[in-house]
Amino acid sequence: MDILPIVLWGIGVVVSIGVCTAAVISSKYLSRDAEPEVAPPTMMTAIHHMVSLVCFLTALLISSYSIDLYAKPVRDFYRYAIPVGGGIAVVLLGVQIVLLYMQSRRAMHTEMNKRLSSYTR
Repeated sequence: MDILPIVLWGIGVVVSIGVCTAAVISSKYLSRDAEPEVAPPTMMTAIHHMVSLVCFLTALLISSYSIDLYAKPVRDFYRYAIPVGGGIAVVLLGVQIVLLYMQSRRAMHTEMNKRLSSYTR
């Protein structure tokens, strides 16, 4: 039980980094094209975003509510780690939201270009 919040937080970090990586790759930011064709974020990406949120919140709740049940060294570690881990979680979730928004915006421009180009032919 002492290590469960750390494991959940670690899973949240790995999933968050995966969502951010998928958003950057799907947005084609490394493409040399002026306006590459970008697909909107998939439903699985949104589900992974929610999984990372649930992992972060569960880790925070478990470590916060059961901190008095831990041994002194573990309790001291969690008193220091909870604010730091929470800050990192907030930053990762914010980066996910920004990258997914940017991917959606690029996908919207792609869709607009497709529709407008069909009228100009």
